[in-house]
Amino acid sequence: MMATKLTLSLNEQTIKKAKVWAKEHHASLSGLVENYFESLVSNQADLPPIAPKTKALSGMFKADDEGLSYKQLVQKYKGKP
Repeated sequence: MMATKLTLSLNEQTIKKAKVWAKEHHASLSGLVENYFESLVSNQADLPPIAPKTKALSGMFKADDEGLSYKQLVQKYKGKP
């Protein structure tokens, strides 16, 4: 496929963080953006259907996770520092 240029306007701090992440993961920002866009427009029909019980359970705790990792949440609710 032929590559085409795209101009994006993003927060400067976001770009800096993304560049660091990309470098640490041996990737390019262009590749990251392309992969993200591709994931948005990929054909969902290629994926197996989600079981009803799984679908009902997915995301049910997101509102309460406060952005913490699983390990941090376990420590928080077990009362450990």
